[in-house]
Amino acid sequence: MPAIGDFINARYEILEKSGEGGVFTVYRTRDKIANRLMAVKILKPEYVSEPDVAGQTVSRASQLLPLFHTHLTRVYDVQHAGETVYIAEEHVRGMDLKERIRRIAPFTVASGVDVAIGIASALDYLHRAGLTHGDLRPQKVLVGPEGEVKVTGAGLSAAMSGHDDLRSLGLMRAVHYSAPELFDGSPASAQTDIYALGIILYEMLTGSLPFHADSAITVATKHKTEPVPSARNLNAGIPRELDGIVMRAMAKEPEERYETAAEMLADLMSVQESLRIGRPASRADGGKGRPDETEHGPVALPREESIWKGLARALLLVALVAAVVFAGITFLMGTSPGDVTVPDLTGLTSQQAGNRLSPMGLMLEVEREDYNEKYDEGEIYFSTPQSGERVKQDTVVRVYVSKGSKEAVVPDLVGMSESRAIEALQESDFVIGGTDQAYSSTVPAGSVVRQTPRSGRKAPRKSRVSLVVSLGTDPSSEEPEEVETTPQVEPDETEEDDSSPLRKLRVRFALPEGGQRKIQIIVKDETGEWTALDEDREGGEAVETTINATGKRVEIRTYVDGKLVDRQVK
Repeated sequence: MPAIGDFINARYEILEKSGEGGVFTVYRTRDKIANRLMAVKILKPEYVSEPDVAGQTVSRASQLLPLFHTHLTRVYDVQHAGETVYIAEEHVRGMDLKERIRRIAPFTVASGVDVAIGIASALDYLHRAGLTHGDLRPQKVLVGPEGEVKVTGAGLSAAMSGHDDLRSLGLMRAVHYSAPELFDGSPASAQTDIYALGIILYEMLTGSLPFHADSAITVATKHKTEPVPSARNLNAGIPRELDGIVMRAMAKEPEERYETAAEMLADLMSVQESLRIGRPASRADGGKGRPDETEHGPVALPREESIWKGLARALLLVALVAAVVFAGITFLMGTSPGDVTVPDLTGLTSQQAGNRLSPMGLMLEVEREDYNEKYDEGEIYFSTPQSGERVKQDTVVRVYVSKGSKEAVVPDLVGMSESRAIEALQESDFVIGGTDQAYSSTVPAGSVVRQTPRSGRKAPRKSRVSLVVSLGTDPSSEEPEEVETTPQVEPDETEEDDSSPLRKLRVRFALPEGGQRKIQIIVKDETGEWTALDEDREGGEAVETTINATGKRVEIRTYVDGKLVDRQVK
């Protein structure tokens, strides 16, 4: 196995070993090409020699390459290079959810729901893409320092399904989160993922697993035979509707669970909204209120004998008088023992707010993060209790933190080297999309000719920017050979918020006879030079393609087998 300082596939420099499981060893690395931290999972050597395992690992992980979702770890690279099979994905700061549960469970109801919403959203995206996670458990959920949720390891369990030992190992490792049907040999499905999420939510809210035993076999039996215990039995602060969500997700029969993760997500978001509007008891102590209170108010005390009623009334009268006197004193003084005034936290970071609250005996909890046009990323835009309110010491002040604007200005990358453009994207709010190549007489080889979207425009944060990189000046200076070419210009169309017309031009011609022919169509418009078509066709075949170009003057050059056969300006 590689050591610190070694490179994986001559690209990923190993900084440290960050984890090890039964099948993969995980390293924190630096990608020297993209200049960013990456988590690289390397298949253990004993399984690389297993063709089915290695091949399925690459195949399954490759399905994740085009996926992009806020709550899924992004997979950037999957390779079987020599004796190494690896998966390179984004590096997430923070800890896995299992460790977080060990430290702080039971979660507040609000925090538990927020994490579950992140997981459900990731599952919904996976399922819509035709994939399942198959090994969902808290160890596969990463939680960042600001509470951000990332699901990792999606689909990899399926790569082990053909290997009996690995399948059994995986099932036993995840036995506390496995749906009953998995123990009968049924494959992973959307319903098994939903079952696992139900158990994770149960564990966050109660600090305990629903089924315990000394052996994995006994736990599996309980999954199949024992009724699901109500989470409210362990935490009375859990709203009944949330307990119902947990119970439905953990139904023994798959058809009795949520049909889709989207349905479960909708119910969780409904609970989240009800908490926001009028929050029930949901403190870090498990939501337990005073012993003489229930969700619906005080518990009725037993009737007293009449002989005690008079005494009770007398004592009550004394207490009321004392309370009135005390209230009058505190009113005149404007305070009560242990009360503090909540300061204004808007515009501060979470760390700054925590530093301000701590000396006052108040605690800070990040309630949620949302996009906000008025406050920069990381700044607090709302808190509850609000500033100016008098509260007891040890009160938890919940803050709402801005994620900044939903959109950012696309940087100007044209003219930069490809490597510098990628670095600039990594330093910005965008990610690299696809790259293409095109000849350019004005931009040196290796530098960016064109980008999509164009610089100066606003686009959603973390969206992709595609690049066209120059191949240098076109080596062909020959006069065009005569080939039937009939461009047709359709009515101009205008892009939204853009004064430059977007034009559609159709290029049609017949290839010369004989063998395979390489076709290239190079377009030069107001955005620069770019390749509209680059492919091989059979000789004599009719070629037809539509070009979307920008600007009043568009030059189209057609090459066959590297020779210029047509040049037109439209």
